[in-house]
Amino acid sequence: VHSGLVPSPDRWALRAWTAPSVRFVRRLQGHSGQPSSVPLGVRCQRGAHTLAGLDDGAEGRRGWSWAFAGVIHDEPPPRRGNRGAGRLSECRGRGRYPRVVPIDAKSGYHSPQILAERLPFDEINFDDPIFRSIEAEYPLHRAWVARASLAASARAAFVVRNRMGAYSGIAVVKFGESASGDVSSTGMKLSTFKVGDDWSARGIGDILLNAVLIEAVENGVEEVFVTVSGSHQDLIRYLELHGFRRSPRLADQDYIYVLNLDDPTSVAGRVNRLAYDVLAGEYLQRAENPAADEAPVHFLASALWKHVRAQTPRVLELGPGPGSAISWFASQGAATVGVEISAEMASICQVRSPGSLIIIGDINDVSFTAETFDAIYMGAFIHLFTPESAKALLVRAQTWLRPGGVIFVNTTVGPNHTVGWERKSDYGTATVRLRTQWQETEFRRTVESSGFEVIDRLQTDEASRGKFWVAFIAQKDSH
Repeated sequence: VHSGLVPSPDRWALRAWTAPSVRFVRRLQGHSGQPSSVPLGVRCQRGAHTLAGLDDGAEGRRGWSWAFAGVIHDEPPPRRGNRGAGRLSECRGRGRYPRVVPIDAKSGYHSPQILAERLPFDEINFDDPIFRSIEAEYPLHRAWVARASLAASARAAFVVRNRMGAYSGIAVVKFGESASGDVSSTGMKLSTFKVGDDWSARGIGDILLNAVLIEAVENGVEEVFVTVSGSHQDLIRYLELHGFRRSPRLADQDYIYVLNLDDPTSVAGRVNRLAYDVLAGEYLQRAENPAADEAPVHFLASALWKHVRAQTPRVLELGPGPGSAISWFASQGAATVGVEISAEMASICQVRSPGSLIIIGDINDVSFTAETFDAIYMGAFIHLFTPESAKALLVRAQTWLRPGGVIFVNTTVGPNHTVGWERKSDYGTATVRLRTQWQETEFRRTVESSGFEVIDRLQTDEASRGKFWVAFIAQKDSH
């Protein structure tokens, strides 16, 4: 992640150390880097990450005992290359492997805003070059187009165009069909999903899938499915990364992958990850140009900081986004760690807070050893979980704090309590995410019943976006 990450022709080495004077090399999936300034230990659990070894090392409070240089990214195993060694080999056979992602320290991953255009099925240009590879693999594609055109109103398309107006990517959906093959008013088939060969790895797939999910939520769809040939392993890995799961049923020897939107808890992290990947660039712009009535990050962060008693505190931020808060804590002398579900957001965050360790992953799949941190900051984060998941997360966070440790947690509050998918439309690009609308009394009760004592309360009114925020600063209950 740091500027010392430099590629080499064959594989890269990952350096780590157990004490300031001792270091060694681990091999990790063909990437390399220089030692990070914030050590971290990793092992795998349930196919995801459990972070361990955050003790004071063999030489007392001179630093944490493990260091990994880079962003650790939870993704499907690669086709080739070393799958890890040492502790990381515990992941083998569980379907996911950590990856260290090199990031351009100047620009990060984020790219300019790209929008998907919705088209009626009968307005698709099937002579566009993007269809050539589809027709080469599926000679009956033109016949399928002719049949589908007879019921064009049941289909829609989303396209991303290049500067010349040609398609960089396209997704076609069909309403009214379930994965079982039956007619269903709550089912939707993703019948075409294609990114041009010259446009891979540019976020086009995320833009298209985000548009598909918005269409699904706004039409009351509970199940999105797609049939995939087993030869398309890249697409299968992409679908699995975003919450699709293989159905037992086959369709003419092709696999069926299903995303169940009627169970938000099981797929919330995957859908939310997509939303923030898409919005990362806009979040950076807003962080650098906040609204006049938006509470300054240093004001919120300092409300937590004034209750921190450790001389060199360790601060964990969950969902650091573009890095405004975590960089402020680092500027105050804290050793900082962030857990960010979006790789795009994490890249921006690392650039803006180069001294912090940023871990890419769902916090539900990440854990730390007990009593590791002096403070935890959860700004605009807790409402991305169902109430049950939020309570479980707060209970876990309480165990990560040292005695006397403090937590900051805030959310918007209102008169009604709701949980479900929300079309987030206060940015240039609309997205879908899971959102809980809290009532303040219930929000406070959840915090206090998770092993905390509320010691301070803040409120801010962001009238320009119709949001009233309440924050609680709470101390780990010693009883």
